[in-house]
Amino acid sequence: MRVGSAALMLLGLGLGAAIYTLLGPRALSYALMLAPLIAVAHELLHLAAIRARGLSHRFVARGLMVGYVVEFDRSVDYVACALAPQLITLGLATAFAFTGIKWLAALAVLHLAISVNDIAKSVKYLLNDLLRDARSRR
Repeated sequence: MRVGSAALMLLGLGLGAAIYTLLGPRALSYALMLAPLIAVAHELLHLAAIRARGLSHRFVARGLMVGYVVEFDRSVDYVACALAPQLITLGLATAFAFTGIKWLAALAVLHLAISVNDIAKSVKYLLNDLLRDARSRR
């Protein structure tokens, strides 16, 4: 087993325990039942952003990991496509803020967890751009 896969499994177990402890078993149950629907919506938002930017792409599935391989020249294109599904997190968090329904919060946290790779790579690309710009100004 690769280190990344093991880390994701540990994150999932820890996240499940945290949701159970903080929000209760019902919130965790609902979040887990709705997770496949959220995962499909997540990938569809990636696809919508990819197509809106006219980028070349292909769908890949490796075990439980699914997603798109995208050809891009500018990191801003990657970031826009990678972070488009955060509209789901924003919507769930907003709905929770107005309703107090705990499973909405659980689902928002779960969605953030499945988005960790997208978010981390986006931060990496943005930091690389900032460093390159800072060096070019010297």
